[in-house]
Amino acid sequence: MDKMTDSQIFNIVKKTISDFKFSEFIWVYCRPTIADLFKPEKRCGIYILRFTNNQFYVGQAVDVVRRFVQHTKVHDDIQEISFKTFPKTELNRVEQEIIKLLEIRNVTLRNINLTSIPKGDTDLDLIISPSEQQLWLQSNHNNELTEYWLNEPNLQVKYSRKFQKLLKRKDFIDSAKPFLIEYFKKCVLQPSKTELSFWSLTCLTKAFIDSDLVALCRLNLFWCEVLTIWIDDDKSIHYTFHLTKSLLPKSYLLRKILKIRSLSISNHFYQRGGPDQFSVEVTGIQDALKLLDNDKIVMAIKTFNLRQMQKGATIYGKYHCVDLAKLILTNDNIKHTNLQK
Repeated sequence: MDKMTDSQIFNIVKKTISDFKFSEFIWVYCRPTIADLFKPEKRCGIYILRFTNNQFYVGQAVDVVRRFVQHTKVHDDIQEISFKTFPKTELNRVEQEIIKLLEIRNVTLRNINLTSIPKGDTDLDLIISPSEQQLWLQSNHNNELTEYWLNEPNLQVKYSRKFQKLLKRKDFIDSAKPFLIEYFKKCVLQPSKTELSFWSLTCLTKAFIDSDLVALCRLNLFWCEVLTIWIDDDKSIHYTFHLTKSLLPKSYLLRKILKIRSLSISNHFYQRGGPDQFSVEVTGIQDALKLLDNDKIVMAIKTFNLRQMQKGATIYGKYHCVDLAKLILTNDNIKHTNLQK
């Protein structure tokens, strides 16, 4: 497909938002404010910014004038704006819907939150080149879990007690640990390089808010929990994943249900991870390992994980269990000793 011209892209944007009855784009280049454009009682709604390089930004605001001024402090190339009033209760829904439509139509958005595919240079590119990222994504290469780089003694001490408790749990040793090793081999980009900055592991936390159920461990990337291994009241072990929705047609997953009886599907997604995601859950390590034996499912996991790394650093680094990561990334049976306090 030939690359679209700026004019073609702009027409796609205008056509998309015209279905929602947005205003025509208004020239606002170099304006310090747009207070004269919108009456005080009609400033709650959704706005579309167009930048001088023909990129766009979709946002919501209770007061679009105030929000515009905030944007000008970050972006000095805002060229035009389109706006439509919506009730406050509708802002989240409409914002997500428009972002999804524009992304599907290959419009470049500067949004980080709510979009599925990161745009432009990323912090990840500074340590792993984009070509290396794509090579890993497209290949069946398994990470060699033989080395450990991180040296964070203060952080390590913080969660050493929890880790020692974790090591005493048979459900962790027999099920969670071997699964994590397989997951890190197949689904996390260069884990030794990306640890702490781009992913973190927690252990023995709550499985859900306002619940006494225990999560043995959880993998976090960017703002998302992409893998959780947790225990229910019957002591069964559950594995919950987030994957790229567009890479796994629902009919394909329904066929998989026939072979993996414990498999369930949810449309749950994290806003900051973008709309192109959904959640899958299985019970027991055998069913969990069956998922990692499937190339299509692994590709959907890898793609979602890589996109989150490209979006930015994880916000959960301060909860990272260094000892757990070391155990998984060295793939051995190290005799861990209590850290001196």
